[in-house]
Amino acid sequence: MLGRKTAKIHSVLYVLLLVMKNSLLAEPLTLSEVEQITISISPEIERLEATSEAFTQQAIADGQLPDPKLMAGAIDVPVNTFSFDQDDMTMVEIGVQ
Repeated sequence: MLGRKTAKIHSVLYVLLLVMKNSLLAEPLTLSEVEQITISISPEIERLEATSEAFTQQAIADGQLPDPKLMAGAIDVPVNTFSFDQDDMTMVEIGVQ
């Protein structure tokens, strides 16, 4: 939170400095010029653009098929001998998910 407040204060001070500089050296800035300067240096706008890009990339990723996974396993293997022939219920499974 402190970082955002500091960035906003810096933005306001920067705009005030530009306005004061231009008022001393030349004609004053118009409202649209001040708005454009403020938008161009706003860290909030940069953050929102980065968030928008992240959402766009996530939407692209969500539209893709997941990577296939190879599965292998053994079910009901006796733990005293680890023999696949000891019990009729012992199974081996292999698959793709």
